[in-house]
Amino acid sequence: VITVTTILAPDCAQCFDPVVLTRSLSSNTRLKITAERRVEAQSEEGQALVKDLKITQVPAVLIEGQIERALTAAEFLKNYGSTASDGRFVASLLPPPYLEIGSGAVRGLFEATYLADASCQDCYDVTKHRSAMSGLGLVPATETTIDRNDAAGKNLIKQYGVESVPTLLLKGDLGVYPR
Repeated sequence: VITVTTILAPDCAQCFDPVVLTRSLSSNTRLKITAERRVEAQSEEGQALVKDLKITQVPAVLIEGQIERALTAAEFLKNYGSTASDGRFVASLLPPPYLEIGSGAVRGLFEATYLADASCQDCYDVTKHRSAMSGLGLVPATETTIDRNDAAGKNLIKQYGVESVPTLLLKGDLGVYPR
């Protein structure tokens, strides 16, 4: 028997969607989720949970109940947080983007620039990196495709010392992503 409480980031459409985690838990046949709740971080209850559990980023997911019965789930969850002194599991280390409580800043936003060569028929499609990034949990806030022969493309080649195209350029708050 398990209760799941999701603490949501206010006004953060680009933040990681914790439904991914709760769906994963729901699909585990060894776990029986009996209740799911959603709480806004800025609500009175949300603020109390953030303070009491020392949560530094939202969204976060609180899991109460007999999670230790599903050892694989418990091991999986260790990657996302820790157990509070009252026994609740606090999944507060969810993937970026997230809202940093202390600063109020959304962390993990970045832009992807696909530098292509439209005149090269044998070159691979640089935008295929999109699915590879998605598989790694990297979803750019903005995406742009620029041809190497355009003025902007030539500028990027010079600015970053690009030696071959197609290439992918990432810029932004990438330091918060696991390496």
